[in-house]
Amino acid sequence: MMDSLICEYKKCTGCAACFSICPKNCITMHADDEGFLRPKIDDSMCINCNRCKKVCPINKKSMEDNKFPTAFAVKHKNDSVREKSSSGGVFTAVSEIILKSSGVVIGAGFDENFMVKHKICNNVESLDELRRSKYVQSRIGTVLQDTKKYLDKGINVLFVGTPCQVDGLLSYLGKTYTNLYTIDFICHGVPSPMAWKKYMEFRRKSANAEITDISFRSKELGWKNYSMKIDFSNGNKYSSTVSEDMYLRSFIMDMDLRPSCYDCHFKTIHHLSDFTVADYWGADKQIPEWNDNKGISLVLAHSEKAINLLAECNSVDVLEVPFERAIEGNPSLTTSVKQPNLRKKFMREIQIKSFDKLHDKYCGNNILAKVRRKMPR
Repeated sequence: MMDSLICEYKKCTGCAACFSICPKNCITMHADDEGFLRPKIDDSMCINCNRCKKVCPINKKSMEDNKFPTAFAVKHKNDSVREKSSSGGVFTAVSEIILKSSGVVIGAGFDENFMVKHKICNNVESLDELRRSKYVQSRIGTVLQDTKKYLDKGINVLFVGTPCQVDGLLSYLGKTYTNLYTIDFICHGVPSPMAWKKYMEFRRKSANAEITDISFRSKELGWKNYSMKIDFSNGNKYSSTVSEDMYLRSFIMDMDLRPSCYDCHFKTIHHLSDFTVADYWGADKQIPEWNDNKGISLVLAHSEKAINLLAECNSVDVLEVPFERAIEGNPSLTTSVKQPNLRKKFMREIQIKSFDKLHDKYCGNNILAKVRRKMPR
């Protein structure tokens, strides 16, 4: 059985709910030709229970609700935390509350090769591994099953992921847990792990050294002009802004996103998560007294549990803001990006060409103006 029989092929998000729920462990996640993980079913083991189809979020109706989320502007009181964070540091504040309750935080971090996977954090010291945006689709692995084990033991869990990953978790769990807190984010789309691997290969070769640290959102030039920053084993450093770095540019141009991202099932103001977070683009005009270019988080609270948890976070400044104004700078909340005409060629050639040559061909300086127009101000 192929994943197209679980849900429509191009709509599969790779959330791994089907893999996690299979009672016979006959579903495995395999990379397709573009590097995106998809479920593969061993027909010889399948008992046709259809649990994989039933758990798939794509096969369920989108959530309908007439109530708007409650919107907040949030910034951490500690500037060093904001400097380490993609935006205002709300993830750190909420995570610390969970960890202080002897809970765990589950989110995206790097493995030993700087590929992105979901990891489990149970102490403040290792929280930095999950901090900051990572513009690559994360490998879920067995994290949904691990989450359930923690919850069933009564341990508080904060799970952080894309809207499709959070929906996948909630569908897999199948019931409400009072000790589960979920954060998703306003998602532009998830780039291919293959594209990221090819980019890193180019950077290693250019530096003639191994990578020792990566930040997709360095604030050396400020929050609004963030940079890709890479440290190497020979002491060299690479830094380039969002409009100049070839990987970030291909991401903003939507060249290497998962097919489901171009018609995303989860583009709605009504999320199943407790929180939706994002950069508060436009806050410089709406809240000028906070305009220090160090980062401000937009937080949409979808539940009373979320509002109560945010109220416990004494380490942040919180300001309730009008919902409609708050989301003006984040059209990706409700609108999918359009698939570029050259996207299929880009992804086909990424298997055989180095990233720099591919970038020059499809994302070169002739389209730099287009990238800058899409950058948030």
